[in-house]
Amino acid sequence: MSTAVLSRREAEHLLQVLAASGASIRLDKLDKLAASISPDMVPYGLTNLITAKIQKIYASYSDDWKKIVTRGRTDYMDTQTIEIVESLGMADELKKSGGEFNIKHIPDAVPASYAVYGLGNLFEVDMRTLRSDRLGFFDDLSTRIANSMISRFQNIVFVDYIQDDPTIYDGYTLFDETYHLNDLDNAGSGVALNYANAVSAFALGDAFADAQGEKVGADKYWLATGYENWEPSEQLLGDPDKPDTGNRNINAVRRRILGTILSHKLGWDWYLIADPRQMPGLHMDFFEGKEDPQITMEKKDSSYQFVRPGYQRWRSDLWVAPVWKSKYSAIRGSQNVQPS
Repeated sequence: MSTAVLSRREAEHLLQVLAASGASIRLDKLDKLAASISPDMVPYGLTNLITAKIQKIYASYSDDWKKIVTRGRTDYMDTQTIEIVESLGMADELKKSGGEFNIKHIPDAVPASYAVYGLGNLFEVDMRTLRSDRLGFFDDLSTRIANSMISRFQNIVFVDYIQDDPTIYDGYTLFDETYHLNDLDNAGSGVALNYANAVSAFALGDAFADAQGEKVGADKYWLATGYENWEPSEQLLGDPDKPDTGNRNINAVRRRILGTILSHKLGWDWYLIADPRQMPGLHMDFFEGKEDPQITMEKKDSSYQFVRPGYQRWRSDLWVAPVWKSKYSAIRGSQNVQPS
């Protein structure tokens, strides 16, 4: 039974038939029937409209962040903990150990705790004043809500967990110069995104070695930057020849760049983010696996609506839990400072 196609007259007739015949109806069907003939019908319909529009707009935005973020789910809202195992060294050669498998003593794992937190807002509408152009108003409102949610989510990925140099599982910041050796711009003076500096950034990754001396740098990286660097980033990726050279030397750097990721949240800063299939870096769990914003209508019997009759509120929310899983997966080429 769909409330979207059931008119008030049809609902009243159905109730009369049920009463006359003594037939029964499931409670959940009765709730839908009640909604179709009550003033709540409009808010319920608008909730569906807002939800559909927001998810459509949300899906239309770039999902390049997925290229550098591994994703999972959590069914709990409390603090999460994962175990970080940095290295197991090389596997044994069986021909040198008598063809038998030796026990590999796993190094002590480092527990990494991370919190689940939400992003979103309550938004309120005076239903009494929306006598005309109701659908047009809510169509525009849905667009604004979607843009707001996208902006905050992108800020979490690119600013909170990359640009702001967050503290990670080992107690040091992501781009700690002393303990991680993955910062080309420790002085914070700005490093131009060009061929020579890209080579130097790759060299930092190629020098990464774990506690057992094993080289752990990734083969290929994503190049993430702001729109201030869109032109040189595309040159590095797309030019078959080495940029700014007259003798047409080959552009070797492009062979190690998986692609460019442009974000309005970044500025002059640029980063190499390892291929997550080789080196998992930033990981994000979503509550109940929901990666799209959810829209929830406030019930009409809430205490808020009791003191403010004629108003309707909705909640937009998305619950995420970000954590870095490896200090070897990110290289900072420049801080957000325009190179001189």
